[in-house]
Amino acid sequence: MAMPNYAMSCFKLPISLCKEIEKDIARYWWHHNKEQKGIHWVSWQRLSLLKYAGGLGFRDLICYNLAMLAKIGWRIAGCGRGSSWGWKGIIQGRRVLEADLRWRIGNGESVRISEDGWLPKPYTFKVLSRHPDMPHRVVELIDLEIKYGRVI
Repeated sequence: MAMPNYAMSCFKLPISLCKEIEKDIARYWWHHNKEQKGIHWVSWQRLSLLKYAGGLGFRDLICYNLAMLAKIGWRIAGCGRGSSWGWKGIIQGRRVLEADLRWRIGNGESVRISEDGWLPKPYTFKVLSRHPDMPHRVVELIDLEIKYGRVI
């Protein structure tokens, strides 16, 4: 299945184009030739399931496009006022990635309590507190005596 992988990793394709490509893929699977209408033996949703779930593993091209953009946009800076259409697409893919991204705490030195999404609650994944004595980093919440069994 040939897809425009390079274009999808550099630009946010229009939704209409992604749907047109999906229609062409479906037409290939369901029609015998251009004169005859094909029979839809299996729904597109079923064909789009992963292979281990009984489908053929066809991708949702809109989501796939955003995933490819997120991969490139991982380490790129923000979007300025006069940014190009391509640059805005890459940043949009990055936003999709950041929406479900969580910190691995480790020793907690690099995770900011209030600014970083690190909690497993579904609304903001951040601490919502205005307490004046709120620590700034997660490491300040870790009791090292309990963690290591001794004072460090």
